[in-house]
Amino acid sequence: MPADKFQIPAINPLPAPHEPSDAATGSQNSVFVSREAMEKRFASTMMDVLDICVESLKTPDNTSPAPNGTRCGFHYLYTSVTGNLGSVQPDDTAIAPGFRKALMLWNARTLSTKQSEETIYKLGPNSYFSESSYVMHKWTDRYWGQKRYEQLLAVKKAHDPGNLFWCHHCVGDNPDDAYGDPLGVYADSDKKLDSDKKGYAYKHDEL
Repeated sequence: MPADKFQIPAINPLPAPHEPSDAATGSQNSVFVSREAMEKRFASTMMDVLDICVESLKTPDNTSPAPNGTRCGFHYLYTSVTGNLGSVQPDDTAIAPGFRKALMLWNARTLSTKQSEETIYKLGPNSYFSESSYVMHKWTDRYWGQKRYEQLLAVKKAHDPGNLFWCHHCVGDNPDDAYGDPLGVYADSDKKLDSDKKGYAYKHDEL
C-alpha cells in the first residue's frame, strides 16, 4: 500500500478466491429497471438468466461465489426505489439518472460480469454503486452517467486534488479501468504489471 494511502477493510458477502475478471462475480451485479424495460424486456431477460442457471446445474462453474458452483441463487428484486423523487430539482443529486426513473432494482449476485452484460445490463444503463460488481466496464456511465460524473469529478479535483480519498471505481478513479487493483493506486507511476500473464493490467490514478 502506498505511503500516502490507507485501506479500510470491507467484507464481501459472497467472497470468491478469484482475481477480478469478466468470468468471476466479485460481489454483486445490479441494474435499475424502468417501467418501459419492465414491460418490454424483463420477461425475456429473466428467461435468459434462467437458461444460465440451468446450464450451470449441468456444468458447475468454480468461479461462481455459490458454494455449489451454480449461477442460480441470490437474485433480489427491490421495488422500494425512490431515487430523488422528493426533490424539485432532479439534477441536484449525485445518484444515477436511472435511479429516479427505476421501477425496480435487480441484484444478481451469482452472475458473472460477462453474463450480466449479456442479460440484466441490457435492461437499463445504470447500476446501484453500493450494490455492484467489482468488475465494471464503462463504470462512470453506469454508476452516474457521463454528465453527472464530470460534475462530481470537478468537485473531487477542487477539494481533493491529490486524490487522498480513493476507492475502487469511486469518483476520481481511472475511468478506463474495469478491473482495478485490490491494493490501491501506486505511488510510482512507472510501475507496471504483466498484462499478458493476468489478462489485464492494473491502471494508475492520474489525478
